Amino acid sequence: MENIKLLTEIKENNNCIHGFKYICPICKLNRLNEGMIPVPLNFITHRRGKRFIYHDYWLELYNLIRDHTSYDLSLSYLSKFSDICRRSLRNWKHDRGTPKIFNNDECKFNSQNSYFIGLFLSDGHIRNNGAKFSYTYQVGSSNIFQGYWHPQLIQRFLPIFKHKKKISNTYIELDRCSKHHYFKTNLSSLSPIFAQLLLQHKIIKPKKCTKTTSFHKEIPFDFLNSLSCKEELFQGIFDGDGGVSVYTAPDISLALAPDTDYTHLIKILPLVPTLARDNNGNFSRYQETVKKGLYFVRFAPGSLNRLSKEYTAKHIVDQLDFFLDSAKNSIRPDKVYKLIKVIDKITSKGYGEYNHCLEVQREVRDLALKMDFKEKIDELKKQYPIKDGKYLPFIPKWAENLCTKEEAWEFFFNKENLIFKNYKGKIDFSEGVPINFELLPNS
Repeated sequence: MENIKLLTEIKENNNCIHGFKYICPICKLNRLNEGMIPVPLNFITHRRGKRFIYHDYWLELYNLIRDHTSYDLSLSYLSKFSDICRRSLRNWKHDRGTPKIFNNDECKFNSQNSYFIGLFLSDGHIRNNGAKFSYTYQVGSSNIFQGYWHPQLIQRFLPIFKHKKKISNTYIELDRCSKHHYFKTNLSSLSPIFAQLLLQHKIIKPKKCTKTTSFHKEIPFDFLNSLSCKEELFQGIFDGDGGVSVYTAPDISLALAPDTDYTHLIKILPLVPTLARDNNGNFSRYQETVKKGLYFVRFAPGSLNRLSKEYTAKHIVDQLDFFLDSAKNSIRPDKVYKLIKVIDKITSKGYGEYNHCLEVQREVRDLALKMDFKEKIDELKKQYPIKDGKYLPFIPKWAENLCTKEEAWEFFFNKENLIFKNYKGKIDFSEGVPINFELLPNS
């Protein structure tokens, strides 16, 4: 009776009497689904494609392969039960190769993945390569950090690119319209598990049903509302589409992609929109434009004469505090220092004291000083150092657990995987990146 009870409990818990949780041919256990993991625990991309196996599932399968005689199992039976060819099992038994092992890092919205999603939403494309589980991430930018440093960094250290066998090159291409050069990278072998996670949460949706397709990009309410890494996601978007200037008055804005709905982002995050442009190019208050389709949004303290009555100085300062926290995740030191100039302006003695200034400006200044904004911008300056007019090595907050600063910059100083093609300009980053660095236009 005790043995029957034990077997019943094991069956109900999806375990077996041999101590396995995922696969046991003797107990007819082959568990292929697990919690929030958006793919089977053991799958193949296509008939002759790559096999992916979940880490914990693989440990049990490998145990069975190595000790199959101890369990009175033949490799033929194990092959039939697991739906994996006998040749692969035989090779794995003798440590000749392994399948693609994936784990929870590829199906999480952690800080590093959240930043990647943000930058993808603003300045990147994911393409399906013909097989259901084969994806390429494409990115291009004229900015040295966004166009070269970041795509080379993530394919070396980010877990969602760990299945890449070979580092993809970054090419200096010529834009035929502007006649200016830019950096372009096609990063093959984006984790199919992560791509399926994006599909599951409707962050990407196929544009058309073809073997090779690109995707619409969305920011679903449920995804954003439950996301714990909102600063990282926002900074990714801001690094791609954000703008900051202090010509006459502080100006912080987003130039939005026309086919991506940003209303959830602005509603859920502590943002204070003032002015917006609709799809006809007309500028008006944000609240009047939001239903017409957003192409551009300006945030307080810009266009304060358009500020809605629902917002106070406290809302504006909370937003600026959010910007400062988000900036720690930036790959764009140029945008970080522009934000620093905005904070310097807002916390200066004269802000809010000029003719025709609004009362809310003085309130913003006083609150910003009370919240130690000057100390926060000092921390940013230490994180993103400048010396002799050049940006020195830095590490964004989301990458701190991936690699050291030295590892993140070694390839960059050596210009590894950077293909110049017909570009005739000289590039030397051995002493840092010039603040005013630009790729030369086509002569």
